[in-house]
Amino acid sequence: EILRCLVGSEMCIRDRIKVEVKGIRGETGNVLVMAQQKDNDQPVYGMAKACKGHVVVTLENVPWDSCIISVFHDENGDWKMNMDEKGLPLEGFARSSYTYNPDKPVCKLKLYYMDRQ
Repeated sequence: EILRCLVGSEMCIRDRIKVEVKGIRGETGNVLVMAQQKDNDQPVYGMAKACKGHVVVTLENVPWDSCIISVFHDENGDWKMNMDEKGLPLEGFARSSYTYNPDKPVCKLKLYYMDRQ
């Protein structure tokens, strides 16, 4: 992974983040990934077809060295996190802070499904 510096600027940006998502319980739907530094920043999105076990999603043009990575398994393909009557997620999810480290260039997350014991 390479840091790309903007010409004529002291600011460097991190081009891409590889996100390895583990713990996917099935092959239906998609795994959606979002990176965002602050609530009002424009998010960066990525997606992969769900594959039981794990997938890797590469987020392109990420303008931060540190951000929050959010992931969910959109099992029914409706592009939103479905909730039960209590407001608890019905689909797998994960969220973590991430800071680029050349020694660990992949962000690894494990999905959590609320209905798992």
